[in-house]
Amino acid sequence: MKSKLLFPFLLLSISLTSCGNSTYTKNLYVFDTSFFTIKLFEGSSEDLNNISSIVVNLDKEFDAYKHYDDITNIYDINHADNYLEVSDDIISVLNLSNQMKEATNGYFNPLIGNLSNLWKTSLDSSVIPSDTDIQNCITEMNNSSILFDQNRVKIAGDATIDLGAVAKGFALSKIKEYLSNSKITHYLIDGGRSSLLLGEKNSGDGYFNIGIDQINNGYFKSKNCAYGTSSIFEQQVTIDNKDYSHIINPFTGMAESEQDLVILVGDDPAVLDVLSTTLMLLPVSSFANFESTYSISILAMKNDEITYQTNGLEVLHH
Repeated sequence: MKSKLLFPFLLLSISLTSCGNSTYTKNLYVFDTSFFTIKLFEGSSEDLNNISSIVVNLDKEFDAYKHYDDITNIYDINHADNYLEVSDDIISVLNLSNQMKEATNGYFNPLIGNLSNLWKTSLDSSVIPSDTDIQNCITEMNNSSILFDQNRVKIAGDATIDLGAVAKGFALSKIKEYLSNSKITHYLIDGGRSSLLLGEKNSGDGYFNIGIDQINNGYFKSKNCAYGTSSIFEQQVTIDNKDYSHIINPFTGMAESEQDLVILVGDDPAVLDVLSTTLMLLPVSSFANFESTYSISILAMKNDEITYQTNGLEVLHH
């Protein structure tokens, strides 16, 4: 088999010209992304450190691949047979995940961990998982559930939790809460070019120019909102002239999608993170329902053509 790995594709790019001199900036490597960048155009170095601590702590708590001595995290839940006491943030993100599983009719499933790991391991070795292994993972996922006892959690069944489709968005939601409580309005939080939280620039009209890499010279003008994006161009592997991405359909078990790119704009970063992945698996005929239910704007693309665009979501050109 011949294969090639395409490096993570930058979906969105941000214009940061003329943002003033009082900028507090920190880059973090978290959530298996390139860089998680925090830029505050007001506030203090203490605010920057506090936000960084929020992100670093959530990265540890949501980690499904590593144990940490100082916390109980998703890895620990995945490897325990009994209830474990966990943080309020883990309870919150798991409750949100169950809610979004129901809202998406199962296209988002936090118990997809075994299936995701199967594909990751297989594609790292340039092979496609066997039908038997895929079906076994689907059976484990469908026969498992997440159980709660106040602030304690366990998995009933053999499935494992994977929060990759909600972790960064949840972190942005916690940051948004901190910024609101601190009365900070001028900021940019970049969760690896695929998840963004925007306040206002402290110059000009306050808008950021958000470049769309798949549209030549195309960009949005935005402020005071969040972005969630997903694309087949992220972590893509080509085997025998067929492309496979990190997006797994929990019903078929295959690394396949209906769309090539989905960009969502709205207020709740966690919901946007979940839905950007979910809508990659669905036909555009289903988008209007999510659009109205969650008050979001959607742009989707397939084969370099726009397949869905919310009225009022204007793509500008340089």
